[in-house]
Amino acid sequence: MQATFTLALKNTRNGKYHDFLYTVQLALDVLALERGSAIPADFQDRLNNGVGALPLQRDVKKGVIQLRQAGFRVGVPAMNPAPFMTGQLRHVELFNDIDVVLSADNIRQLKLGIRA
Repeated sequence: MQATFTLALKNTRNGKYHDFLYTVQLALDVLALERGSAIPADFQDRLNNGVGALPLQRDVKKGVIQLRQAGFRVGVPAMNPAPFMTGQLRHVELFNDIDVVLSADNIRQLKLGIRA
């Protein structure tokens, strides 16, 4: 993941934006090239599906419900594109409890605080 964050920082510093999923694929390609290996063509799709199917931490749903019952609106900050996050939230049955997904795509910058 360090390579992904390095690429995200360099792209942001250079005024370029690529979504997080693209940046992960680019980092994988760079690592494969450095190691003289190849990444299977379907790897990114399998990775996205795997990440999209990850379970919630045990206390997340309970915490979201407590916040909503206390009158708070609940948002999710995300480096992934909003449609990807929406799919994840639907998978973990949390989508209807979230008011807004705040994706890096909205501001077209993966790492805050670094401007070109």
